[in-house]
Amino acid sequence: MILLMKTYLENKIKYFSKLDEVAPSLIEKLSKYRIVMLGEASHGTEEYYYVRRQITEALLRDHGFNFVAVEGDWPDCYSINNYIQSDQPMKGIKILQSFKRWPTWMWSNTEILKFMDNMKEINSGRDKKNKVGFYGLDVYSLFESIDLVISEIQKFSTELAEIAKYRYSCFSQFNRNEKQYLHYLQEVPEGCREGAVKMLVDLLKMRIDKFSSENGDMDFNIKQNAKIVLHAEDYYRTMILGTDDSCNVRDKNMTETLDSIFENNYPNGKAIIWAHNTHIGDYKFTDMLAQGEINIGGLVREKYTDNVALVGFGTYKESVVASNKWGGKIKKMPVPHGKKGSYDEYLHNLCAQYRSPICVLDFKPMDQKESQEFMKQKGQRAIGVVYHPSYEYGNYVPTIIAKRYDYFVFIEETKALIPILTREIDEKEIPEDYPFNA
Repeated sequence: MILLMKTYLENKIKYFSKLDEVAPSLIEKLSKYRIVMLGEASHGTEEYYYVRRQITEALLRDHGFNFVAVEGDWPDCYSINNYIQSDQPMKGIKILQSFKRWPTWMWSNTEILKFMDNMKEINSGRDKKNKVGFYGLDVYSLFESIDLVISEIQKFSTELAEIAKYRYSCFSQFNRNEKQYLHYLQEVPEGCREGAVKMLVDLLKMRIDKFSSENGDMDFNIKQNAKIVLHAEDYYRTMILGTDDSCNVRDKNMTETLDSIFENNYPNGKAIIWAHNTHIGDYKFTDMLAQGEINIGGLVREKYTDNVALVGFGTYKESVVASNKWGGKIKKMPVPHGKKGSYDEYLHNLCAQYRSPICVLDFKPMDQKESQEFMKQKGQRAIGVVYHPSYEYGNYVPTIIAKRYDYFVFIEETKALIPILTREIDEKEIPEDYPFNA
């Protein structure tokens, strides 16, 4: 068995000394899939963004991939999409500086700034139908999406804009504050859902580009924002009323949004998804299954089967950008060494044997006998936007790593992401709240 394990480790794990060696080791393999999902073990680690950016740029430039969809809000991400597809000279940093929704650092950071400019360069000289895109999959932008539906419709039909204002008027009493809407749902369970449903039905019945001189992107953008208003209302409703699991609502919406992007813009296209490991790692091989939870990685893998690659990321020790509470001050925090008995510790020890700070694991194809160490259930660290190092041991997801992912990138030591809005950073970590997940 020792010999079998040694053979497997030599054939299926690659060891690297430099971060720039990681992407080239994976690009050729990943290029063969239609959907590549790139994870992260935290939302505030520079190396995860750096490696994902290198992989993604190569797939977009050289291997026929058409768009990136991320764990971010549709309106903010669509402003990035407009930037990278525009032929006009613009400054990307101004777009990222305008991001207001917390946690701003997830997409308003120095790695995304580089990524935007590189995607714009990739699009340079391409015609409209061949330009790469950038989209958000998430569900939080209730009020921002309402604003965009109304403002975009106003450009070509004041009458339809007035209808939209009326349909969404119920939401205006909450001063753009989701917490106020949550309190309202406790008292009035039907909330403002009826108007959101009617507006979406109104829009789906018409082709907006008939009324507008703009191209079909306006039609898609308006209707997508109307869908997000409804999905966001569903999400907040389930949070407060407990009628379903709100995390499931969120990941179902991500999956539906991905399908919409394919259907509307890239019917035969190829996609790259960026999201936390807890979203892209197949839920069936974690404790999520027993808890009745799902995620986009598992759903997309079920639908597209062998045409999907799930790539997880992890580290042993790091500093990270996060906060002690939702909506709190951004902090640069130390992250303790990986928990004893976890995959984080196991891969740390494995890489140390080869004196390598980086390991890339390939679980496809996989021999059950040779890889049985990776078929065991062990904890894998998951740090969300809210984090407290003192509660570190509560941040491990029971995982069968060889089934949860197709490939895994382990980086021994990582550092905190650099936000664009650096004035928000507080490097003094003050205990306040127990962390919750991504």
